Amino acid sequence: MKKVAVIGHGSTYKTKPLYAALRAEFGDEVLFGGQQKDNSRTRIKVAVTSTDETGQKAILLANYRHSGKGNLSCEHYRPSNPKLEMKVWEAAAATSAAPSYFKPFYHQASGRSYLDGALYNNNPVRVAHREIPMLWPDVSKKAPDIFLSIGTGKNKKDIENERAAASMCVNYRPNFIH
Repeated sequence: MKKVAVIGHGSTYKTKPLYAALRAEFGDEVLFGGQQKDNSRTRIKVAVTSTDETGQKAILLANYRHSGKGNLSCEHYRPSNPKLEMKVWEAAAATSAAPSYFKPFYHQASGRSYLDGALYNNNPVRVAHREIPMLWPDVSKKAPDIFLSIGTGKNKKDIENERAAASMCVNYRPNFIH
C-alpha cells in the first residue's frame, strides 16, 4: 500500500501539512535573520545542508559568506538579492525533503528545488569542519570552544555498550538436547 501511495502522490507523506506546520512554527522570518551588515568574526554562523533537485550536488544554505576558494564539496548558497533569501521554514523544508517520504521542496522566489540534506551530508559536522578554515583561518588549527551536534552522532559510551551487547549475542550458544 505504501508503494501505491508513493506512485499516486509522489511521496509517502503529504507536504502541504508539513509546510503549514513549519510555517506556523517559524513564521515568515528570513533564514537566520536575513542579510546583516555585521559580518564580524564573532557573529554566529549557521548553515543548513540540502541537496539539489537531481540529487547530484550538496548545497549549503547559510547566513554567511566566506572569502577564499570556498568549500568545493558543496555549493554555498547565500543570495546577494534579499528577495531570494529563504525563510526559516523553507530551509527546514529544503533540508528534510527526503525522497519517497516528501516531495522535493520548491523555493518559489529562486525557482530552485531541493532534496534532503542527508543525501550528501548525513552528519553535517563534517561540513562544519570544512568551513572552519574558510571562516576563521587564523584559529582553524585550534579546537573550537564548543561544537554542538544534535542527533547526528552517538555517545562513545553508548557505542561501547552496543558493541558489548552485540558480542554477547554472538558468543551465546544455548545447549539443546535432542
